[in-house]
Amino acid sequence: MLPALKRRQLLAGIGATGLAAGIGVSLLARGHDTDQTRAIGAEEKKFKKSAQQKLGAFVGGAAEANAKEMEAWLGRSLDFVMDYGDENELANNVFRFDEWPAHRKIALAQPLSAKTGWDLGEAAAGRYDRLYSECADNLKRVRNRLESIRIGWEMNGGWMPWSAEGPGKNQTPANYVAAYRRFARMVRAAVPDVPLDWCPNFDKPSEMFYPGDAYVDIVGVDLYLNKEYFADDWNFVMTAPSGLNWLHRFARKHDKLISFPEWATNYDNSTFVENMHAWMAKRPVAYQGYWNDDNAFVGKFEHFPKVRAAYLKAFGKLAKKT
Repeated sequence: MLPALKRRQLLAGIGATGLAAGIGVSLLARGHDTDQTRAIGAEEKKFKKSAQQKLGAFVGGAAEANAKEMEAWLGRSLDFVMDYGDENELANNVFRFDEWPAHRKIALAQPLSAKTGWDLGEAAAGRYDRLYSECADNLKRVRNRLESIRIGWEMNGGWMPWSAEGPGKNQTPANYVAAYRRFARMVRAAVPDVPLDWCPNFDKPSEMFYPGDAYVDIVGVDLYLNKEYFADDWNFVMTAPSGLNWLHRFARKHDKLISFPEWATNYDNSTFVENMHAWMAKRPVAYQGYWNDDNAFVGKFEHFPKVRAAYLKAFGKLAKKT
């Protein structure tokens, strides 16, 4: 099951935004010299290019038939598919690449800790470095098929093992940042040409979890307009703590591209998709992936004909270029 399964079952609270002071443990305090930091920053600069607006989707784990079905009605190929590393065994992080056809590029969601939860303070201090290193080494053989890597996504919610309210101990923003940095340095060394996507959920504050510019190439948000929790209100999507207004400001401040690795709605009308398309068309979006599946969130287009029609018009073969 996907690490995000519990997310759809929880009512996400909305708190005040703001950057918590003193969240990160400095690299020098961890014994990493400034030359290494500069090297990491040099890798990060590679990705400050014009946005390509690549289009992908989650259609199920290694679900090639579903990908082909979507491409058929969309009238175009998907640039990538989304999939996940093994949440039970972190080092089994590229198994989906063997299950998908070799031509498929994958935006990989990489767990930061196991499903049962760790002491994140221990991860921050280096206890799991050997495991992180093994995960990073595994990426080398699939480097040409990686669209991006999301390490420890949706960290600002309460459903992930690495989030404050998830399983495990000492799940603080400072420990998240330190553990993310340790992992990211290894991933950078293994696959320096693959962008790292830091991706909170849209409806809660997130800046206290930001690991720093040298460890991030793309700032994304996962955005589900779920009628179980949220009104069909575009203003809320814009003004939520990590919503679109925040995303635009934060990405511009940090000179990053934008992504929507996961987005969907279960309101069957065209407005949300139309508004998302218009917003993305005017921003530096690297890629976006619609949740066309029913695992964890009921989002398959087949259930929502008006949403599907709007998506086809906005992003399909005959979509007007903006």
